[in-house]
Amino acid sequence: MLIGAVTIVVGAALIALAGATAALAATPTSPPPISILKTATLLSSVDQPEGLAAPSQGNAQTTALGNLVVGWGALPYFSEFDRSGKLLFNAQFPAGVNTYRAYQSPWPPSRGFGWPFGH
Repeated sequence: MLIGAVTIVVGAALIALAGATAALAATPTSPPPISILKTATLLSSVDQPEGLAAPSQGNAQTTALGNLVVGWGALPYFSEFDRSGKLLFNAQFPAGVNTYRAYQSPWPPSRGFGWPFGH
């Protein structure tokens, strides 16, 4: 499977890679998959604003404006960056709230975008 551009959250940095090729195993009896067959090129990266490193998980979403919304995985933070990587917004969830992904959606929700409540 050819992957044209991949966004990966690694520790405290969000990394966008291009030109990576991955092969997936076809059956359970196939040899283990080969992760990367050629060199990837770093396109951009942003750091977690508090300088923390997430031990696992996370996600990134490009908005319609080209901004980047990042859920910092096991850390209770989410952030938004503009196209140049400038921090626009950073928030921390209250103690005891756990999440590993963050998404930006229109508000208020409109018909066809899960309104009302997914109907």
